[in-house]
Amino acid sequence: MNREINNKSDFDFVLRLIGSDGQPLGWVDANWELTLRTEGKSFDYRAAFAYGEMRNCRNVDGEILVAVDRHEFPVGLLKADFGIDIPDDNFPDGSRHVQISGIDTGLEMVTDRGQAAKGIVLTINVPYLTKAETPEEGNTPT
Repeated sequence: MNREINNKSDFDFVLRLIGSDGQPLGWVDANWELTLRTEGKSFDYRAAFAYGEMRNCRNVDGEILVAVDRHEFPVGLLKADFGIDIPDDNFPDGSRHVQISGIDTGLEMVTDRGQAAKGIVLTINVPYLTKAETPEEGNTPT
């Protein structure tokens, strides 16, 4: 069952990335972007960390907190796409881009009251990345 959120209400959630070893990654200091959209609709909302700059997110005690502010999503199921650049010297640009598309967030945008938007966690399994491979702060590929 999906959690219903009014499509005009702000909400936030923890973005929990799980590495290929099954372990939570916490805050990842690699370039990444999360795109949210209502299934079948064209409106997108983005949260990202790129080259040290945060967009619609922040590091809270080592976790990624995404703030969805003034979005006005159309009514429907909320889907996500996630892309990350993992440092990898095997690639000419120094990173392996991994894209994960069509993620079910477990959220539904509705026009009625909706439910409390507290304690939401969106978990994404990221292939090719383990906690030991996450770059240290300041070593993000450019």
